[in-house]
Amino acid sequence: MIQCEPIAPPNSIGMWDLPPFFSQDGIFYGRSCDDLVGVCSLLYMFIQILSKNLKTKIAILFSRAEEIGFLGTLAFLKRQILNPENTIMISIEASMAQGYGSMNEGPVLRVGDKTRLFDASVVSWLEKALEDYRKVHPEFVYQRKFMGGGTCETTPFIEFGYRSAALCLAMDNYHNMAIGNQIAMESISIKDWEFLCSFLLWLASYPRELKAIGWQRKKRLLDLQEEAIGLLKQFPLF
Repeated sequence: MIQCEPIAPPNSIGMWDLPPFFSQDGIFYGRSCDDLVGVCSLLYMFIQILSKNLKTKIAILFSRAEEIGFLGTLAFLKRQILNPENTIMISIEASMAQGYGSMNEGPVLRVGDKTRLFDASVVSWLEKALEDYRKVHPEFVYQRKFMGGGTCETTPFIEFGYRSAALCLAMDNYHNMAIGNQIAMESISIKDWEFLCSFLLWLASYPRELKAIGWQRKKRLLDLQEEAIGLLKQFPLF
């Protein structure tokens, strides 16, 4: 029970008594990085797309009440505005670093959350995009991790039939909790954040060839299959 003077009315929104934000030694500290980092990153991408007049087709969804059961996301899915058959959904947020991703090692290609693994075709497509981006920007780094500290919006989108995956930033002091249950500011690496923003802008115009990537993977296996059958016939066990 938290005591307030004067007594707060029912359903009031509160926050810990922490500074709004500051940066120090390459780390951004905020009383709320999750999900504010995702909002800021997408707004940056949208502003840059408009200012550069990029030709792309993209939709940005901002939802609310994620932490208490995806209320905004589930209401959006109820309205069936987007067609799952031609929509790729990518969740952008910050996620618990401890035991999962690492700060200062780049944004994270998130292959799953606490509840489930994500769509393999979207993960493969994002990984190819990340690798292609790194060829153009050799200083760019990223991580491919299972971030199981919590459940994100990708999970309900997948359950409602959308091809979905996620990109995130590894974050310290998840939900303002530090070691020993101490209240602390959430924090992310500024370098990781800059890499995420620059990649998102580039991804907006990246070819969305999920089927082609899947076929290339299957073609490789079919070639190996023919080779394997030949070797098995050449060297029988009996």
